[in-house]
Amino acid sequence: MSFIRRIVNKIMDTEDLKSPIILQNRTEESILIKELELLKSSSDQNLDRSLIEEHLKLAQIGLSGEKNVMYELKHSFIPMIILHDVEISIDDYHAQYDFIILTHQFIFVLEVKKFVGNIIVSDGGDFTRVVKKGTRTVFREGVYSPLRQAKRQRDILNKYLREHNLINKTEIISGVTFANERNEIDLTNAPEEVKSMICKIDGLVSLLEKEQRKLPDRNVLPAYLFKTAYFILNNQTRKPFSKQRYLIKTEINSNINTSTNTTPTPTALIKKTVGSNELIEQKLREFRKKHAKEKGYKAFHIFSDATLNELLLTKPVNKAELIRIKGIGNQKVNDFGDELLNIINLKY
Repeated sequence: MSFIRRIVNKIMDTEDLKSPIILQNRTEESILIKELELLKSSSDQNLDRSLIEEHLKLAQIGLSGEKNVMYELKHSFIPMIILHDVEISIDDYHAQYDFIILTHQFIFVLEVKKFVGNIIVSDGGDFTRVVKKGTRTVFREGVYSPLRQAKRQRDILNKYLREHNLINKTEIISGVTFANERNEIDLTNAPEEVKSMICKIDGLVSLLEKEQRKLPDRNVLPAYLFKTAYFILNNQTRKPFSKQRYLIKTEINSNINTSTNTTPTPTALIKKTVGSNELIEQKLREFRKKHAKEKGYKAFHIFSDATLNELLLTKPVNKAELIRIKGIGNQKVNDFGDELLNIINLKY
């Protein structure tokens, strides 16, 4: 950097950024966990308790991983601005970010995962989760690529900041860290791009430092970084919590004989629910297999087993509810949302 450029920067810059600065930290108080705990303590008999408890457990596991990541970032000594748990919307796109990190060299979109088991990445970039008991594999499933998820979030943030004239040449990078210290990540056959942007939590700081070394001549002024960070925080569009998705679906009562005003017994309702679920699951698997074959994808690229299970548990009745399902984003809702809803609500 030239002498004149350094003088100009000094005159223009009124902010200082020499160490990590946290502008938003929700690791101590999760809005989602608070809402779920309120539902759990509710006396409402129409609530699906098992679904609430499952989502609460997943949210708590996820938050514990994000706490560990926050600790690593806070004690990294890297000059950066840290935003945790951010939501933004632009046009028809909405994204939730575990972390947005702004440095002098780049903006980093960080997705945090805390899986049980080990992760294997194939030469095609496909992710598989493997759970073992001793040397025996007891569970194996394909999972949607968290790196693809992070890239989608990166693209939305890039569009958002450029349309508001907040960045010009600043590069936005995306990456994934696995916050379970017991995870083993097998990247032996993974593509180089995947290897370079995925790490265990103890390698996160090294990953950020490596990316900084790639851009030694880039030096965005702190004033611009703070301006961008505060704009993001002040214009968040957090989706309201929906109690509706946790209500027991009333569709199982649709065949009540209103003329005699009789109500099915609990056993009858259970049988009907189980039977419906089995049929819906079969149809969803057939749908997934068909679309995967048409596109030349593996089945879990359409949606994973975890997403399928959540579809069966929550049974969304419209696109607003469908898009809240983890693994179902705007693109999938646009591509085949109506078909999914017809299957789930037995309208095929």
